[in-house]
Amino acid sequence: MKFTHFSIPSFVAILISAVMIAGCLNNNGSKVTSSVRFGFQINKFDSTLVAGNSDSVKIERVRFVYGDGAVVVNGDTSHVVPSASNWIQFSISQNSNNPIPMFQGNAGTYSNFVLSVQQAPDNNSNIDPDFTEDTRHSIIIDGKYNGKEFSYKSDRAFKTALEISPSVQVPSYNASYVFLINTSPELWFDNHQGGFYDPKISDDSTGIINNIEQSFSIETINNS
Repeated sequence: MKFTHFSIPSFVAILISAVMIAGCLNNNGSKVTSSVRFGFQINKFDSTLVAGNSDSVKIERVRFVYGDGAVVVNGDTSHVVPSASNWIQFSISQNSNNPIPMFQGNAGTYSNFVLSVQQAPDNNSNIDPDFTEDTRHSIIIDGKYNGKEFSYKSDRAFKTALEISPSVQVPSYNASYVFLINTSPELWFDNHQGGFYDPKISDDSTGIINNIEQSFSIETINNS
């Protein structure tokens, strides 16, 4: 399925996460409107990753700037408006088992989600100033590579379409679904030669952002 019929959003959308949803029936068993939530989670966020050649990477903070995403429901593409802050941040003090909620949906057949990441705007006071201090960045990753601190920054904007397979038909009542976007740092730094890319080396930067762009997947959780 192609998504060339809608324009690139002005901000970056990454992101997405969900909290556990309460049961769909109330105490007396009457109908309750179905719940649909999208969320974002980084797996193994607080782990030190070790490659076969003994390279190690530990991620301490990840920040993405995001904007309008898109979701395909009943074959129609609808834009997803992000939260007012327009950026998302993971911190080492946070528990990676608690995904970040992004938006809620309605009944229908869900088949695709489009995730967008773009450069920070110049004129948004809600954006962390680190994103615009020298150029307009889209992603900032802080951590340690082989024990030495690094701050990796990218200004690449991208969109990635994630297929919900099989598609999920959410009824109008008494159902509870979470669509969870997953990614993992061990995928980001893999140099495909038994080690990790060095985020301090400019020649490795392209390999890292290519990996990030291709690392996202979507998981369906049925809490009905």
